[in-house]
Amino acid sequence: MSWFDNVRNWHKAIQEHKDYPIHVIHYEDMQQNGIEEIRKLAKFLEKPYNEKLLKDIQDKCQFESMQKGKFYHKSHWKENTTGTGIYREGKVGGWKKVFTVAQNEKFDKLFQEKIADLNLDIKFSI
Repeated sequence: MSWFDNVRNWHKAIQEHKDYPIHVIHYEDMQQNGIEEIRKLAKFLEKPYNEKLLKDIQDKCQFESMQKGKFYHKSHWKENTTGTGIYREGKVGGWKKVFTVAQNEKFDKLFQEKIADLNLDIKFSI
């Protein structure tokens, strides 16, 4: 299953099951205003919180914390990586620098063909 199929399937499930609540968090939104996104999640989960807890969660979710924390593991999914495992740089749109021009063009074309009609709020830069 491709990333596009996965996104389309999740979108369909959310649309078809309005009675089954699903909360979506976008990495880009976390980068722009992590505290607010964590607050929305706490409200969605109906969990009590205070500003210190929100800040602590935000700190643990920072790229640098996750990269060197217990979530880090060496991955063999890509040859010639320098010990970053599944983490690269934690920058929004960083994948565009990894792709060649041809790969970027192919992705843009596939995006238009496969999921542009869903009108999703997908941000490739902030």
